[in-house]
Amino acid sequence: MVIQPILSSRLNLLKRSGDFRNSFPAVTIDVESDIFAISFYRNMLDTVLRSALLPNATRYDLLRAAPGEADLRLMWLAWAITSSLSGAADSTIILGVLSSRTARSSVFNQYLVALIIPDLVLSISCAMSCALNHANNGYVGPAMCEFQSFYVVFGVAGAIYMNALGVFPAHAQQQNHMPAGPATASAW
Repeated sequence: MVIQPILSSRLNLLKRSGDFRNSFPAVTIDVESDIFAISFYRNMLDTVLRSALLPNATRYDLLRAAPGEADLRLMWLAWAITSSLSGAADSTIILGVLSSRTARSSVFNQYLVALIIPDLVLSISCAMSCALNHANNGYVGPAMCEFQSFYVVFGVAGAIYMNALGVFPAHAQQQNHMPAGPATASAW
């Protein structure tokens, strides 16, 4: 097969240059006997660190290259701090609304709390995973990647869904399908 020598030579080049990351211990180096593992980790094999690029690298190569370990640790720390602050702000708003009977009785405040919940889940989960990656000096593992994909999709889809729930009644009211006036029903 033509692919095996190409993958084998690329793997040897990565091993010699020191860019083969230890974050994926499940990767096998024996290309002839385990082509599935190599194809499964194809994206990792295409990853080249910026420090390994030649001085005359193209702009595409610079954008495609992965940052170094120190840069990744700095990014994870910044995301962990930012997400923690966002989660604290979300929690403050939710607790402020839920602790006051007057604020709780407003339908708008109830909608605001429901709108903040997906963002709170996203913020806390992102802070946790970025802090774990920072403390681990690398990616924690495939399970954390699966968890990260879950909470990002949940946070984005939940925010879009809650915004759609808020826009629909306003649009229906504008089209005279609902009576005008403040909502009096309570969801609590």
